[in-house]
Amino acid sequence: MAPNALGASTEPQALTEDPCDTPASSRASGRGLPVEGMKVRADGSCFLPASMVKRHDANKGIAMRNRRVIQWVFGAVLDVSVCGVLILAAAACGPSHACTIGVAAGRATSDGRPLVWKVRDQGAYPDNHVVWNDNPVNRYRFIAVANAGDTLAWMGVNEAGFAIVNANSLDLTGRSDLTNGSLMHEALGRCATVEDFSLFLESTSASGMRDVHASYGVIDAAGAAVMFEVEDSLHWEYDADDPLQNPAGFIVRTNFSMAGGGTNGMARYLRSVALISEFCVGDSLDYRSLLRYHARDFSDDASQPIPIPYPGQWNPDVPYGYIWTYLSICRAGTVSGVVIRGIEPCHEPWQTTLWAMLGQPASTMAVPVWPVGPPPRALSGSPSAPLCDAANLIRDLLFDCPYDDYLDSYKLREETGQGLWPITFAVEDSLFAVADQLDAAWSRRGAAVPDPSDVSARLSAQALAGLRAGYEALVTAQPVEKLCVTRSDSGLVITWAPVSRSVAGTPLQVDRYEVICARAPWPGHSPELPIVTTQSWCVPPRQFLDGFFCRVTAHSSSVSSSGRWFWVAPLAH
Repeated sequence: MAPNALGASTEPQALTEDPCDTPASSRASGRGLPVEGMKVRADGSCFLPASMVKRHDANKGIAMRNRRVIQWVFGAVLDVSVCGVLILAAAACGPSHACTIGVAAGRATSDGRPLVWKVRDQGAYPDNHVVWNDNPVNRYRFIAVANAGDTLAWMGVNEAGFAIVNANSLDLTGRSDLTNGSLMHEALGRCATVEDFSLFLESTSASGMRDVHASYGVIDAAGAAVMFEVEDSLHWEYDADDPLQNPAGFIVRTNFSMAGGGTNGMARYLRSVALISEFCVGDSLDYRSLLRYHARDFSDDASQPIPIPYPGQWNPDVPYGYIWTYLSICRAGTVSGVVIRGIEPCHEPWQTTLWAMLGQPASTMAVPVWPVGPPPRALSGSPSAPLCDAANLIRDLLFDCPYDDYLDSYKLREETGQGLWPITFAVEDSLFAVADQLDAAWSRRGAAVPDPSDVSARLSAQALAGLRAGYEALVTAQPVEKLCVTRSDSGLVITWAPVSRSVAGTPLQVDRYEVICARAPWPGHSPELPIVTTQSWCVPPRQFLDGFFCRVTAHSSSVSSSGRWFWVAPLAH
């Protein structure tokens, strides 16, 4: 039982479905197979043997289903020239919203703990928040990420350490009652283990109440890490910890299934597999690498990484430095994400950590929460979570191109090191450090440790302040750094260098300047507030005979500088 669990409303929660949540051994070697358990033919192509897959039928239990298993046309070493046809086809017919999920067994991670993750694409619901469910009808209390104003679970973890995420699989079938968000809501309330979830799927198959066509990644406190492919009356299990099925120890899914034979989300799938494989080879597959690099990854139509900033013009119709994100893991329609970190044997199940990213991953920060009570105010609230609100404001600045799916990469990071990410990543690193200290304290049994709810509240407030600072950096012009004062027949002439960038280094088109001359360096002491469109201003000769303070503020259509006061000494006659 989690300590300090706070009592919340026990009213039954409505299960209103979101019909549009369509998604969009030893460690692996550098040449690891692109798909778990695949075999390589003599011609270099890969296939998944039928014997590698558990198939569950409501009437026959584990049984073989008479369906062709998908066969892939790419080899163990991915040939982009061959895959390009599949990728472009998937882009043409794929969903406008999509999710990328994965699970990893402890043998694949750098700290030996299982992981499950999701990058959620659902542009129709950009406001996400973290909810707490302690309804007494449930066996277990849990936290989950939901649409603002709703309680359906799109990713979450309960106090027993059972965690689940999903991605729609468009090549499976499903028509009945229990749909994705409500299925995960029910599973979090009743399941303690992966085996419990498997039995839950069996029961919903037998009752004919399930209406899903999705992949579900699940982990539990015992270290299990399994991917399920589920449709209305059947499901398939893929064990990440089985070295025969999955030599690499991890499993990725986008919007197709191994059982169904589709190709939706292929570009993101290939990029995700390549990226996770790199983490495994470098012994860096952990919650940090998934949050920092995987959830914020941008790739092109050949599943190759896009540098940030992007020093070029994607096409003649978009400005320099903008990148097309439609096929990326981190997309214009991405609204949230999680990485859920499992526990060590010395930990309690409720110490499973959910790192929540509310908002578009590039524009937000990850904050840890634990299933011990209601989440902090910054991550929840009505009608929306303040942290998600701040991230969405930044998201609008990043995706400000008239063409859909294009992001200004120079706002994220410039060649000079300025931009949003240097600001937010520094704050996020401090959140990682505090959470790791708490986790280490939990490992030392008997040690005094802070309340996890207090830690989450403090870190979420810190993240919110960091996002606000990042936003201000993007919308605030650089101040005028220096004034030059000369004398003319008409008075003193003040000139300054033009302002052309924001504090974060983003190019700006400043169209006017506000000049304040005052006897004291604060607003309200100036006889006039002239507005000029050039980089100069003439002060009448007898207005300030004894010297004065001067401030010049730059303005554009939506941006202003902070303005600095300068002392202008009297000039000799």
